[in-house]
Amino acid sequence: MVWLRVFKLYFVLILSINCSIMPCIFTFLSRSVLSLLLAVFFISATRAHTPPKTEPVYEKSLEFIQNRNQLDPAVKFNATLPAGQLYLKSNQWVFSFLDQADFSKSDPHNHFEGGVTSEVLHGHTYTVSFLGANPQTEVKGNKQTPGYRNYFLGDDPKQWASSVPAFEVVHYQNLYPGIDAQLYENRQKLKYDFILQPKADPGLIKMEYMGAENVRLDQGNLVIKTSVNTVTEQKPYAYQVIAGKKTEVPCRFKLKGNMLSFEFPKGYRRNLPLVIDPTLVFSSYTGSILDNWGCTATYDEDGNIYSGGLVRNVWPGTFPVTPGAFKTSFTGIINMAIMKFNPNASGPTSRVWATYLGGSRIDAPHSIVVNNRNELLVLGSTSSNNYPTTTNAFDRSYNGGTPVNPYNNTAASSINFGFFGYNPGSDLVISKLSAGGDALLSSTYLGGSGNDGLLRLSSPLTRNYGDQFRGDIQIDVNDNVYIASSTNSQDFPLSKPFQVNHAGSATDAVVCKLSPDLSSLVWSSYLGGNGHDAAYSVQIDTQFNVFICGGTTSNNLPQTAGAFKPAYSAGQNEPDGFASKIDMNGNLVRTTYIGASGSYDQAYFLQLDGQNNVYLLGQTAGNYPATPGVFSTPVGRQFIQKLNSNLTTGIFSTRFGSADGQFNISPTAFLVDNCERIFVCGWGGEINHQEPDYVQGSTAGLPVTANAIKPSTDGSDFYLMQLSQNATQLDYASFLGGSVPEHVDGGTSRFDKRGFVYQAVCAGCGGNNAFPTTPNAWSTTNGTANNPDRNRRNCNNAAVKFDFAVSAAVTGTTQQACLNAAPFTIAGTPSGGTWSGPGVTSGGVFDPAVAGLGSHALTYTVVVGTCQSTANKVITVVTQPAVNFSGLKNDKYCLSDKPVLLVPSTPGGTFNGPGIQTGNLWSPEAAGPGRHVITYSFTDKNSCTATATDTVEVETPIPVSAGPNEGVCAGTAPFTLAGMSPTGGTWSGDGVTSNGVFAPASVGVGRHTLTYSVVTGNCTYKATKIIEIEPTAEIQTVLPYPNCNSADSLIAGYTPLKINFKNNFPLGKNYHWDFGDGTISTEENPEHVYTEEGTYSVQLTTDFGRECVRSYSVSQLRVVKSIIPNIITPNGDGKNDTFVPKVTCLPQTLKIYSRWGHLVYERENYQDEFNSDNLSSGVYYYHLRDTEGKNWKGWLEIIK
Repeated sequence: MVWLRVFKLYFVLILSINCSIMPCIFTFLSRSVLSLLLAVFFISATRAHTPPKTEPVYEKSLEFIQNRNQLDPAVKFNATLPAGQLYLKSNQWVFSFLDQADFSKSDPHNHFEGGVTSEVLHGHTYTVSFLGANPQTEVKGNKQTPGYRNYFLGDDPKQWASSVPAFEVVHYQNLYPGIDAQLYENRQKLKYDFILQPKADPGLIKMEYMGAENVRLDQGNLVIKTSVNTVTEQKPYAYQVIAGKKTEVPCRFKLKGNMLSFEFPKGYRRNLPLVIDPTLVFSSYTGSILDNWGCTATYDEDGNIYSGGLVRNVWPGTFPVTPGAFKTSFTGIINMAIMKFNPNASGPTSRVWATYLGGSRIDAPHSIVVNNRNELLVLGSTSSNNYPTTTNAFDRSYNGGTPVNPYNNTAASSINFGFFGYNPGSDLVISKLSAGGDALLSSTYLGGSGNDGLLRLSSPLTRNYGDQFRGDIQIDVNDNVYIASSTNSQDFPLSKPFQVNHAGSATDAVVCKLSPDLSSLVWSSYLGGNGHDAAYSVQIDTQFNVFICGGTTSNNLPQTAGAFKPAYSAGQNEPDGFASKIDMNGNLVRTTYIGASGSYDQAYFLQLDGQNNVYLLGQTAGNYPATPGVFSTPVGRQFIQKLNSNLTTGIFSTRFGSADGQFNISPTAFLVDNCERIFVCGWGGEINHQEPDYVQGSTAGLPVTANAIKPSTDGSDFYLMQLSQNATQLDYASFLGGSVPEHVDGGTSRFDKRGFVYQAVCAGCGGNNAFPTTPNAWSTTNGTANNPDRNRRNCNNAAVKFDFAVSAAVTGTTQQACLNAAPFTIAGTPSGGTWSGPGVTSGGVFDPAVAGLGSHALTYTVVVGTCQSTANKVITVVTQPAVNFSGLKNDKYCLSDKPVLLVPSTPGGTFNGPGIQTGNLWSPEAAGPGRHVITYSFTDKNSCTATATDTVEVETPIPVSAGPNEGVCAGTAPFTLAGMSPTGGTWSGDGVTSNGVFAPASVGVGRHTLTYSVVTGNCTYKATKIIEIEPTAEIQTVLPYPNCNSADSLIAGYTPLKINFKNNFPLGKNYHWDFGDGTISTEENPEHVYTEEGTYSVQLTTDFGRECVRSYSVSQLRVVKSIIPNIITPNGDGKNDTFVPKVTCLPQTLKIYSRWGHLVYERENYQDEFNSDNLSSGVYYYHLRDTEGKNWKGWLEIIK
């Protein structure tokens, strides 16, 4: 790795540009044409002057953000680079950088010598244009990343963008004829590929560099100089793998002016298969402080890793469970420990969740798998009589057995596993955890009165360390659960069995189908004969046929007539492998033996291809046949056998291994992808020497390819292998491991069809950190390694995701669609394939209405070079649910009606429309007048949405008036109310008849509220009026300054003083005001100005009509004449000692100036306290200013 002085370039420009920081691969794809790997390295990027001493550190992962209006329309995607941006256009890439040194200068957190010298940021942009490229090339994103972005830039909504997605991959389709390009990140490194289809010409690729200060070739390297940095692209490197060896293909840059192209002076071979560099995507320890062994691993459709192991509480410590997990504390001798990782995250965020699972004794996971709802299914064994089960479980009771220790049997055992005793025996357990790992959704025991799920060490089938725990769990598209295992229980639970009885005294294989909620056995059966039998692997085909494989010493397995190998031939008490097919109803169709004559053989894994042909992976001690034309090793001890779906015919077989004839690996994972490529994973070496009956052996001598990530082995490593279709050649092989023996403590791991292996590893045993981890690991260290007590340092479960970098069709999980749903697009990977099937267009637009009700199998086909890969996706179209609601009993409501409770036929939906309140209440008042549509929407578990509507009207209210309020005297005779509208209503209240005759004498003095009601339709509208008998006066005297700033608190103000009189409850017909200064007013709310000093009594006489007249005393006001004194005599006699101006009631500021204009005194909020302290006698000038801005100026003489 070359560290860049200012920034790292996370991009590739040409063909297979392979940055020194990020290997980026170029490949030609062609039918029997060429597979070429071409790499160009960015080896430096430097400033013209000395950079800061501290090198910046940048995030390694990039996202391509789609342009949804936040950028120039010509930009399709952009990505943030260290110190810059990358903008992707249809035929152009734009690189824009800022001077990293300027950032350092202006950053106060960067402590560098010399201080801040500039606040100017220097930048430089250059472009790379594809000359002669297709102007209509389609640029699209694939593999959308989680989350969205919102851009609200500026004040123009047209420039805003919300819910903007980002992608891991940007694909340029048909950039040149037959040539695609794609940009993506792999192994935390960004790769730019050009993909050439058959007969495509690499000479068409011409890239023009514009905007750089200089572009030149230097010793074969491309040097791009800008004003802020110099970028060097190392000369291109190309190779092909020929006969398993890495052979360089001469390739060089050709620069003409600013135009770059490529030439191959010696040409290249066009008849070789595709070569792609594989990548270790993710590898992490769990970081457990407890001893933590690795057993089983699986994946989900998002590529997350689930790793299952066991922990034993032999010293203080913890397994790093997450808060809120289903089980956060250790409770037994050995518990299961399960952790989910997100390989696309880094560090702490890569651990999604982690939990314990188990009871008070021993619990071990054998196999795990994720269903279509991202819920994790666990198959394991337990001796805990309190293993957690759920109320709907098939069996909530522990059935026990006889004490058994699967690891210890004889004095020849090299390690004492005495702590691993299942006492009083073992049961199988199956559990389902929620997608978040925080809930146990379903869980059940499964077993009889004997031991279930375990092989004894003494069993002739136990030939590798960990074989004791072999078994498998799988799901179908409907999330039904299938298991394959073994039992010696004579009363194992059966349902519709094809074999009713346990056939021998040892173990029989068992195969079962359970309902998705684990509440019932759909069918269940023994499969065995007169010897030892066990099933290790299970698969389900597209017709729901079930296939299992395993090992047997029985010579009388059922239903072998017409089979590929109908008879047992291994020899006395030596195992043969076997495979069986069971139909969807649980009936045994056929069983075949597997193995070479007279030797040990076992079939550990089974896979199916697109035609439901059967592939088996196993071990052999014999001369297992190798079909002519396949890749093979003459004395290899691992075999692969392909059979037809009926198990009657062999299609091909091979054996592989080292040339010395020793066993090499215990298989842990197996895959046949949609292109019928074959993938193998397993471990071998020192751990398989612990027992004399183990196969012993070593990984030494296994073949590797030139592009192996670990070409050598210490003899105790994992081994990864990929064979081509029909196993004709070795495409890839590598070791994986550290300096201590890695292994698996029993259990299955898995490949997915995309060419990734997900492997659980028991790593770092002895308390070391030797197993390789990736930079994005949750934990790069074995959690036990730092224990100060060396006796307490041991193993950690390491979770590994390895990318074989193959192109295989993947369609994702099954899904359901509603019949009335709008057409939608379904995605397959890699992009560019075609869809076929009911209701789907070739481009992947599925129309439920066209497909019709029912389940529809859709096929996605991708052609990559000579490989046609297909994958199936099932979409089930279902009817929308029928819903309605009640509660709106009237067609028309009044505005004043109470809220109505709406009751849906199917709860769980939402109501919408005017007037909908919290919950299911509808309020006429909140809805308002008019006709309203109320809608109830319900979405069922199939994501089908149904709606029901009802129309309701709220009557428009009519205006009602009861007439003006009135005042009357106590002796007033009864009278008829008037002034109401509309007429024809009725009255109610004290002292009034319904037709409006009011009798004052009947109710007494005081205020009385009367109601006038008018009925129209179903609604009653009301208005009120007040009649006061012997009305009181409610008069408010509004002074301009209620709190007059004066030593005399009784004054109302200074002349001229304007006062408002407000009648707060006017009931009179006529008014007569007497202000006490000889003036009157007949207004209801008059305004009066007092111009003379004096004390005034204000009187009001009100005529209420009906000969009712009353007089009221309103207020007594003292008005003071405004005056500002011009002489003060501050001699301490208490008379005229201070300056007391009487002009305003507002707070005021006083300033005193000398005759020469010097400010000698100033006081805000002046309180009449100026007494000329420290001033001599003489004439001064004052300036008064109140808070309303009024000013008074004059002279003031001080006499002392």
